[in-house]
Amino acid sequence: MDGSFANKVIIFLWFIALTFCPSAWVEAGCSKEQNRALLEIRNSTDGLAFDDFDGSHCCHSRHSIWCDKDHGKVTSMVLNIDSMKVPSITWHPNVTLFTLFNELEVLDLSSMNIGGELQAFCELKRLKYLRKLYLGNNRLEGNIPSCLERFEDLDLSHNRLQGHVPSSIFSNQSKITKFKVSGNSLKGVLSFSIFANASNLKLLDLSSNELEVEIESASWLPNFQLGSLNLASCSLNKKNGHVVPTFISTQHLLYLLDFSDTSLEGNIPCQLLFNMNITDLYLSGNKIDGSFLDYSTNETSPIKWLDISDNHIKGSLPKNIGYLLPSLRSIDMSSNALEGNIPQSIGRPPLHLIDLSHNMLSGTMSLTKTSTRLILLDLSNNKLQGQMLPKDANMTMLRALHLSSNNFKGVISPTILNSPNLLILDVRANHLSGNISEW
Repeated sequence: MDGSFANKVIIFLWFIALTFCPSAWVEAGCSKEQNRALLEIRNSTDGLAFDDFDGSHCCHSRHSIWCDKDHGKVTSMVLNIDSMKVPSITWHPNVTLFTLFNELEVLDLSSMNIGGELQAFCELKRLKYLRKLYLGNNRLEGNIPSCLERFEDLDLSHNRLQGHVPSSIFSNQSKITKFKVSGNSLKGVLSFSIFANASNLKLLDLSSNELEVEIESASWLPNFQLGSLNLASCSLNKKNGHVVPTFISTQHLLYLLDFSDTSLEGNIPCQLLFNMNITDLYLSGNKIDGSFLDYSTNETSPIKWLDISDNHIKGSLPKNIGYLLPSLRSIDMSSNALEGNIPQSIGRPPLHLIDLSHNMLSGTMSLTKTSTRLILLDLSNNKLQGQMLPKDANMTMLRALHLSSNNFKGVISPTILNSPNLLILDVRANHLSGNISEW
């Protein structure tokens, strides 16, 4: 083989290596400066962060650190893999250390007992690729700075933040898709118009603050399609009679809606029950009144999880409720003013959880024949009578049965033996007699 041909072969092999194995010529892993930064972060958390990093090759970490396969650069850091392990003392991280990772796209510092001002994390603006920042479940204080506007996913939930929600985060140029600030001490009146131009917004969680959220305004139109909206424990539409927000009808991708404890008033919001996409609907702790589904409809609802407890709903449940809500897995209508019989159709599969306690329901127990998938049944504090369970009861998956404070008579039903997984049985304050099975 002559020299020129051998050179051509070598050049060809290098071409193959550079084309299909770029990591062969790019230095993989962290620089010495980055390795030192990781060790300093680890030491400042008493070894909890990056606990399997030995200081030599960060991309060999089994967890916490993820690297780009092509170039071997750190793109993601998740410090607290085990949520049961939290620093024993308040951690005040040196945020500048994270800015040494130029390719970083995701930074998750949730549940790390971080204290201090949120303003310190403005340093992360230097990282032009950082898109997702998770700081939930810490001890961060102060106001929410506008410097955080450039992130797509921003989780600041369950901290000690105060002040208001800055409108600058949701400007025309905003790329934000998920914004969570639940469980803080944010206050004041918040106009929903600040979100109008956030066209990429998919998830919004303002729950468990001290916010007065005003949505009904002619000055804004939604430019987004939400998938999840949680305003629980906010005062909703106080200036407009606490009405259900009308913009919900424009949200065609919405699957989760939580308006619990928002002071909503008026009749059952059927436009929410029969929205084509909402599967998780939570309306507990409001002033909703009127009868439940008191109108004729041929529509069926996609609702799977429904909580409308602690309201002022009255009247009887419709006999065909099980057919109107065929996908229902859990229903909680406790602490209302429901009357009449319990429709047998409500117990149809795939329903797992039924709570109709603290109402004025009467009649006999009739829904247990078809309730083969029930795990929890709570009918306590009503006016039910007759046998505790009918002879054809077949709740094989039942784990908790609450029938206390009713008017059941006779012996404790032997058909309870058809529920071999039962863990909780409460039949206090009835007129029952007999023995409870030793099993």
